[in-house]
Amino acid sequence: MDDLGALFSEDANFVNVVGMWWKNRSEIEAAHRATHETMFRESRLEGVVSSIVELSPGVASCTMSGR
Repeated sequence: MDDLGALFSEDANFVNVVGMWWKNRSEIEAAHRATHETMFRESRLEGVVSSIVELSPGVASCTMSGR
């Protein structure tokens, strides 16, 4: 989860598939760590980036298609 957390800026926002909203890198990393140490311990996500939208210079949002 350290590597996942490193993908986000300190003030990042993340809304998961059920609408839970985490408001900084620490919350995002902690929430993912908690679920991946328990219910998703054996899971694996593979995906392909399907779109990238530049929000402003140097800031983008991407959408992934999972497999």
